[in-house]
Amino acid sequence: MLSFLSEYRENLGNYEFVTPRKALDRGYGFCSQVSKIVYSVLADQGIEATIYSAPEHTVVESNGNILDSDYGVFVPHSLEDVQQDPSIIDTYYAQFGPMLPLLRRAYGQDWQPLGTAEDFNGVRAYEAKFERLKWAPPLAFLAIGILLVTIGILLQYLLLGRGRLVLQRVRGIARSS
Repeated sequence: MLSFLSEYRENLGNYEFVTPRKALDRGYGFCSQVSKIVYSVLADQGIEATIYSAPEHTVVESNGNILDSDYGVFVPHSLEDVQQDPSIIDTYYAQFGPMLPLLRRAYGQDWQPLGTAEDFNGVRAYEAKFERLKWAPPLAFLAIGILLVTIGILLQYLLLGRGRLVLQRVRGIARSS
């Protein structure tokens, strides 16, 4: 419903929830989705974090450490350090041997912030608003249904009640004549 409003339209292409509960309810997603979950949990705890993205991967950096929620890996080095020497990650990703070439290539690239704290706060506010507003149409239809049933019952009562009154008068007139 809100997607028809221009202020929200740009946020809805290939939508990934930022609110952890909604994202987890929806199920597993891309590395960017699980990075948003980690980012949100950290933000809720007052811990500063930034989501960084490269063409092949997305991670969260916080306090000079890399949190790769897609692989479940913690790298106690900054993204800048790993970018200069991608082989740093080898020991941390050892159990993902076949993926190491892809990960080294990803970590060697330029990483871009995936958004600002203000951007994510805006998205979280949108999700909270939508969570409340999504109930408006069904509740409105329910209220209209109850109103129509009530009107129908009242009309039936009034029409039948008047019909009986007219019938009683006709019978009374017929008896008196």
